[in-house]
Amino acid sequence: MLVETLELVRAREQAEAWDKSEAQLATALSTLLPKQELDGDIKDLFRPFMQWASSANVRHLPARPTTVASFIFKQFDAGVKPDTILEQVSAIERLHDFFAFSNPVATSAARAALNEIVSIEVPRSWPKEEKAMFMHLPPQIRTIIADRERDRERALRRGQNELAELKKRLTKTAPELSKPVEDNKEIEMAKRDWNEKRGPYTSDDPGLKQDDSALGYQKPVDISRRVDKAWVVNDGFSGKMPSDE
Repeated sequence: MLVETLELVRAREQAEAWDKSEAQLATALSTLLPKQELDGDIKDLFRPFMQWASSANVRHLPARPTTVASFIFKQFDAGVKPDTILEQVSAIERLHDFFAFSNPVATSAARAALNEIVSIEVPRSWPKEEKAMFMHLPPQIRTIIADRERDRERALRRGQNELAELKKRLTKTAPELSKPVEDNKEIEMAKRDWNEKRGPYTSDDPGLKQDDSALGYQKPVDISRRVDKAWVVNDGFSGKMPSDE
């Protein structure tokens, strides 16, 4: 009897020593670790679990894994959507982590309950080995990954459909683009105007000919002798310029 009492005293002293050392470690880390805060949404999501635990006469903090699993099935049977249940379970995790309690959700009992109520499709494009690893992830993580994979596949299919529609349009317009450009009425008129004599001169004037540049300009005429003759006749004043005849 005395031996048992001494053993209990030693165990109590050892537990007190552990508590003291752990408290010192926590104090030393308090300045290094980021300060955690609980927002109103976490508290609102945790409240249904707290109310249910009170009605079931079980602890809500810290909660046992079987308690969380039972809560999951109760919520699902009550018609609560799986997405909402996942949010409530995440709030349970946050509260336990905030108060430094063990996470009851990261257990086989809670995960088995989540697997029963949440239908998560394995990404079809993943290799067989990665699909097997996917099934071992927590349901919350699998839900996020599955949602992102669905978004990616939808965006990929949308891009493929847009590309197919673009190819179809190019196929329809390609024959028209490959046709040679035919001379239309406007092009013919432009050619004729380009080749005809321009300006106040007429083609009936035998003294005016087009130059050799093939641009349709009139060939320049030397009027220097006529200018010199007009200078002499009119004493340098402006006057009618004599003809070459």
